[in-house]
Amino acid sequence: MDGALLFLVYPLDVLKSRAMENSILNLTQSRLLGPKGIKRYLGDSYFSQDYDRWFPPEQQAADFSNSIAYRDALLQPRM
Repeated sequence: MDGALLFLVYPLDVLKSRAMENSILNLTQSRLLGPKGIKRYLGDSYFSQDYDRWFPPEQQAADFSNSIAYRDALLQPRM
């Protein structure tokens, strides 16, 4: 499951079946929905539950592109 599948529903509107659209929406909601939107994929650390505790406000929107492994190591999946 990947959040990019939502683009097939909107804005691309390429799916021919309402059932397929509903499947994508339901899977997104059940697997990727979080308190602040959706994750891009399972295990995505783009937004993690404790960023506000780990980083001061000025670093919360920092560019982690060169240290994604560090950022991912902080992620604790919720059960």
